[in-house]
Amino acid sequence: MRVCLLQVEDLGSVEGNVRHAEEMLLKAKDADFACLPEFFAIPRGYDKSIYDAWRENMAAIDMLRRASERIKGYVIGGSVIEREADKFYNTCFMFKRGELVAKYRKINLTDEEESKGLTPGKEILSLKTEYGYVTVLICADILDMD
Repeated sequence: MRVCLLQVEDLGSVEGNVRHAEEMLLKAKDADFACLPEFFAIPRGYDKSIYDAWRENMAAIDMLRRASERIKGYVIGGSVIEREADKFYNTCFMFKRGELVAKYRKINLTDEEESKGLTPGKEILSLKTEYGYVTVLICADILDMD
């Protein structure tokens, strides 16, 4: 099994970061799992509203789906802002061959994430794959998992 962990360079804009992440994913096309980091699309110093972040992150979600069509294995999409009804989440989307196979919402938010309006997730993801079970955690989730 080949796992590729990608650390993408911050290019200073959502568009640039999404484009760079896609280039990195496509270089990992033979990996069984290609993984991006938390908030890979959001540049340092991003000061727009959570609503604007969600709108801009929609391009990142579409890129993850598109890239997964050209990759052998799974794309584990780090995390992006997701909106459901009136709530926003720090969510990791997992795609394979263009299909969404799972998503995980960060449970243990930082104080900054809560102050910006994010809502914590409620369930841990454990997905059965042909390689065994995969569990996705995001950042501080690893610090407090009972």
